Amino acid sequence: MQNSEYRRMGKGEDVRFISKQESLTIGQTRLIKKFLLLPLKIGEETRWLERVKIKQEVAVMDVGGSMEWGNFEKVWIDKEFIDA
Repeated sequence: MQNSEYRRMGKGEDVRFISKQESLTIGQTRLIKKFLLLPLKIGEETRWLERVKIKQEVAVMDVGGSMEWGNFEKVWIDKEFIDA
């Protein structure tokens, strides 16, 4: 379950399905930390085999494949590397 989670709404109530994508707002930012096992290029900068901090922002992207024109979703986009 990549973009969803289950939450108990209260004692005696059913478990409900809540989409994490609906809670994202366009322009929202976050900072993630990861080890780059494979090369990652953001803008003109490429990094590889090191721990990095990456600033990400929520944007709307057309994710429709063939015969799905106009299928938009909110996704996290890598914006820049953050140096400590």
